[in-house]
Amino acid sequence: MTSKRKGSHLWDAVQSRTENELYQPQLTITEKELFANVSVKGGGIYQADFSEAFRKRPEITRAIATGFIGSSNGKAKSSVKKDESHAKLFLTTFLDGLQKSFGQNVAKLAQLNGKIGNDYLEWLSGEFKLATLPSAKGILGETSIPAIYNRIRLIVEFLSTSPSYSKDVNGVIFKPNPKPGSHKAIKHREALSEADMRLLIAACQREIRRTIKQLEYGDTLKERPDPRLDVCSWIEKKFYSLDACIQAYLHADKIRAWEHGSLATEMRGFERATHGRKINRVFIREHLHFTSATIIPFVILLEMTNLFAVDSHILLTWDDVGDALTSDKRGRIEANKPRGDVLQVRTFRKNDPYYFSSHNLLRLLNKHTAYTRTLVDPKFSRRIFLFVDGQGRPKAFTSQNESRLFYKCLMAFIKRNKLKHFSLSQLKSTAPILVGADINAASELLHHEQIRTTQTHYDPAAAKRVRREKIAFEMAVRERNLATLGKSDTRGKGLTKAEKTAVTPGFLCIEPLNSPYRDQIPGRMCTAYGRCPACPNATVDCQSSKAAYRLAELLSLLNDHRFKCLEARWLVYWKPQVDALRDFWLRNFDPNAIAAAANLKLSPLPEID
Repeated sequence: MTSKRKGSHLWDAVQSRTENELYQPQLTITEKELFANVSVKGGGIYQADFSEAFRKRPEITRAIATGFIGSSNGKAKSSVKKDESHAKLFLTTFLDGLQKSFGQNVAKLAQLNGKIGNDYLEWLSGEFKLATLPSAKGILGETSIPAIYNRIRLIVEFLSTSPSYSKDVNGVIFKPNPKPGSHKAIKHREALSEADMRLLIAACQREIRRTIKQLEYGDTLKERPDPRLDVCSWIEKKFYSLDACIQAYLHADKIRAWEHGSLATEMRGFERATHGRKINRVFIREHLHFTSATIIPFVILLEMTNLFAVDSHILLTWDDVGDALTSDKRGRIEANKPRGDVLQVRTFRKNDPYYFSSHNLLRLLNKHTAYTRTLVDPKFSRRIFLFVDGQGRPKAFTSQNESRLFYKCLMAFIKRNKLKHFSLSQLKSTAPILVGADINAASELLHHEQIRTTQTHYDPAAAKRVRREKIAFEMAVRERNLATLGKSDTRGKGLTKAEKTAVTPGFLCIEPLNSPYRDQIPGRMCTAYGRCPACPNATVDCQSSKAAYRLAELLSLLNDHRFKCLEARWLVYWKPQVDALRDFWLRNFDPNAIAAAANLKLSPLPEID
């Protein structure tokens, strides 16, 4: 076992691992420099530079750097960088300020006490002034303050378990939960409205169709190479056609010219012809690979269906896709939810004819990334979302927190399609709207064990408004049903919202609360049973056999009623209805609907008053 330098410790009590299982991070110390080497998630070492603080306060800096290594080991690189900046803020700006303002030089770990911890929290909150920086307030949000404070708290707590430093930690210096309720200051983005969702879906579908059309055309060009073409020729004119460029680009992929930077020397003619002159190189790539721009619509549409955690979604592999356990006619896609370590599973219909179904999107991704998989780094070869970057290098998205590539691509998609700003995480808040504002369905869709979680965090104002509108509409329907003595509800409770709008079965109404008849009360649902045919607000589904049956039945009912009512009443109220039914509505029905209506047998309509 290699020996550790003095001041570099990782303890089993904190890491819950044996000495052999631990990474071997170290402190690199010279006379004027101190570097902390931390093993980061996914492999590799990140080197944090504490030299500035080490030259001023070597002893406490070495201790804090040791705690930094232990508490940050194994995290994502972006998180380690944040931890480093928070540790430096305490070691340099804050401790320098204490010395310049009050002559208090904190040079040893043993000098840390509860008062310094309180002063640090007040300084971060803007309630404590120092000479170096009057306060940190103004650049820190309400949620950033406890995060920065807790980083130093965790470092000190780590040191308190160390055999080398535990004797120097004097009790509780940094208190847990320094800002109770600070999470309430977080302002979550509102869920996308139904209109915004429709625009987003339309934009994704439009781009996917264009992308697949280009890739399929590229596949046909790949199958008919020109054997006479010298792809390494220096003659630029040979590469003025897309066919020649596709053939040359395939050769550039084969020799890894994009990664080695050898395109200009080995394929001079192709390089000059595609350098923004005749054919754009990006245009050629879009016929052979998904690019960072063209892959984004697939990511969005699949996330609308899956609603996984964003990182779990963009890191999906083909190993996460397979057959459902309950039926061979359904597939499944699964991802691990980081919070709570829960396996989330979504199933989808196989052989779904809908072009933008999960099954077909996955099929298209599998088909058109097959060539890219032969070029990409083996550790990414099983990824679902593969693409080439702006330099032609095969890649896959990493964590959205570790790389801004995904964020940049998403923002470019939004700008390109003139959409309202959104994030993939925002789609979770939109889930209740996707399922008709049904909070129980949304809870199941989001894999929440308790419905309270959905109600607290994923129930946007838009969904609440939809539910209120549903309740108001159902109350109005119930009131109309009572006013008409049940005549408006002859077909049971299995009606759609559109079918409930009109008082006469078979019709639909575009303005149920604003009837043109004088005997109706504005603001209440129309109760003019039997008078929908001549109403300007009425409409009919002319493809529906049930509607055809009801309208034919209503015409027969009105003809029988002619001999039961006064002539004047017939001319004013019912003759216009008969004329409208006979001369307009029934004539516009689909013949197939009329034929199917002859075989139906529904409950009879109530008598006309």
